[in-house]
Amino acid sequence: MEETKQMGQEYTRRSIATLGAAMVAAGQAQAQSSQHERVIVPFGPGGTSDILARLVVASINKTPGRTLIVENRAGGGGTIGADAVARSAPDGRTMLLMDIGGLAVAPNLFPNLSFNPETDLLPVTMLSFTPYVVAVHKDVPVRTAQELMAFARRSPDRLTASNSGAGALTHLTSLVLTKAWGAPNATQVPYRGSGPSIAAVVSGEVVMTASTIDVMKPFIESGAVRGLAVSGPNRLALLPDAPTFAELGWPMPEVGSWQGVLTQGRTPVATRDRLEAEFLTAMRDPTVVERVTSLGAVVRAQGSAHLRETLKAQTEEYGRIIRENGIRLE
Repeated sequence: MEETKQMGQEYTRRSIATLGAAMVAAGQAQAQSSQHERVIVPFGPGGTSDILARLVVASINKTPGRTLIVENRAGGGGTIGADAVARSAPDGRTMLLMDIGGLAVAPNLFPNLSFNPETDLLPVTMLSFTPYVVAVHKDVPVRTAQELMAFARRSPDRLTASNSGAGALTHLTSLVLTKAWGAPNATQVPYRGSGPSIAAVVSGEVVMTASTIDVMKPFIESGAVRGLAVSGPNRLALLPDAPTFAELGWPMPEVGSWQGVLTQGRTPVATRDRLEAEFLTAMRDPTVVERVTSLGAVVRAQGSAHLRETLKAQTEEYGRIIRENGIRLE
């Protein structure tokens, strides 16, 4: 009788242990399934990177079993979100989608940057290129790029230019252009992001700005601002009379928003290759292509090697500009 009782107790203990193990396993599986893969956009909603991220993620999520989410983590000119990816697990589940110009500028401005873009982030693929447009407030008495240059030379003290933050690529672009126009002392006015920077030229608070065509488009179409020149290799359908920087002989002819995807630097190559193929496929989705094109951008879906080379070249180029102009951030 006692032996039977002991056997029963042992069976109960084993059953409870088995049930407990099953519950733990189920909990782990549920937790794992809820930990979706993330595409971090290191800026606020509504900008170029955010728009593109949501388009691409929606395309990828059409695949059965795929659930990517977009997470906005703004601050530090993109460095806060980039740092989060650099510190993530090297499993390819956390990705960074941003204008790689920000990554190229950061190490040249922040000597104590918390991560090394070259080693802590692994290039996955280039996605697109969005050209910059130089635009002026509608009441500024210039109607062509040539007239803007003449205005700059004639009245450098009246030329004010907004940018999305000190040291940002829009700041570097505006600084290089105004110097080339003969107005090295033009006033560069930093704002906290592209939205406020564009609002400043729309309201007439500043004379001009240089920003991406996708965010400038509605204001150009409404007549609030006048687009005078565009970067990139070709004129835009939206501004057929606006010459390219190259046509005008301006510096930085290929400046603009180069959007790319990176992941944690120690991620296995096989995982990187899978992500690369996935994002390149998404950039061939007709819905994505149509939307990107309608915003004035160009699909530049090229692999990890191209992204790595472009990032290296831009880091060197923007570093030179920063040093030559003595740009320092306090």
